[in-house]
Amino acid sequence: MRSRSVVWLFMGLLTLSLSGCWDDHPLDNQGIVVSLGISPEPKTGDFKWTFTFPNVTLSPSSLASIKSNEQYYRISVDAPTFAGAVTKAQQESSRIVYLGQLHTFIWPNTLSWQQLWPVVSALNSQGPIPKTFWVMAATPSVKTLMTFVSPQVVAPRSYLATYFDCIHCQPFLLGQHEWEFWSHGVTPGISPYVPMVNLRDHKLAIRQILVYSPSGQPILYSTRETTGFGFLSGKIKRATVSLDWNGNHVGLTKLHDSHHITVHKTAKGMMVDESIRVKGFIDQTAPESQAILSQNKIRELAQKRIIYWCLTAIHKANETRTDPFGYGQSILWQQGQRAAFLPIHAHITVSVSLKGEGMLR
Repeated sequence: MRSRSVVWLFMGLLTLSLSGCWDDHPLDNQGIVVSLGISPEPKTGDFKWTFTFPNVTLSPSSLASIKSNEQYYRISVDAPTFAGAVTKAQQESSRIVYLGQLHTFIWPNTLSWQQLWPVVSALNSQGPIPKTFWVMAATPSVKTLMTFVSPQVVAPRSYLATYFDCIHCQPFLLGQHEWEFWSHGVTPGISPYVPMVNLRDHKLAIRQILVYSPSGQPILYSTRETTGFGFLSGKIKRATVSLDWNGNHVGLTKLHDSHHITVHKTAKGMMVDESIRVKGFIDQTAPESQAILSQNKIRELAQKRIIYWCLTAIHKANETRTDPFGYGQSILWQQGQRAAFLPIHAHITVSVSLKGEGMLR
């Protein structure tokens, strides 16, 4: 199955090379980048740029011999700018670097906004690069993350792009396309954020966001704060909530939500009135005599838990003067203020509707 997928990759790229695309350069002169990573170099002040390419062979007879750990190859260069990195990568690989198939761009969670923004702006200004690639932060080292490829994935799909493209695989829609991240960077009233990616036991763990302020280091929202952000921003998708009721562990699954927000400016900042409607399933039944009571109690506990998460996220935003929710967009956009922050005063209402199996249906 893997060999067949690589064959199709080879044939597809061969077709593009024959169609006159990519400035009429033949396939064997192309270096097709699927992921890009950067890390700061403290000694020189430059960045280390890592380009990941699919290992496309030039003869169909050799396709079946490609091993899973040889489906990609990487080139790392040191350069202060993106243009300089591309030039060096082309010189080192003796190929024309092509970024029209870029899937992911990864950087360390220690990179400040002042360091990151020029790079994002440079990528955004490049015409051949699609603006739909995913951007994300990671704990060092970035190269370790880039060298990990899930055994379920075949070239040229990178594992991170596959995760974010699969909506129902995620409890929260935390993924950010490049154009979204760039837009948040130039739009007043919203703080840019990216998902924080970790590798745990050779598996991806994406449960937190990293939020950027105009000055200083990026701010990592905790799992609880990120969960609250997800509910406040309408980002949940098949999320789960664990509750303790009557000495038993009860799980709520397949949660999805809808919400309504009104925002107006006050003398002390802005007042946010947000109502959230959550629907889901109870994955555990109760005795017949306690069916109605348990459903009502579980609903009440879930509402309190979600409100707590939401208020925790808002407290984090006020504490760090960040607004990843975008509450202040409509107010600050009209006033033309880009760097201003308005304290958030919020009234959150949560309504939970649950279904279950058996007695609780």
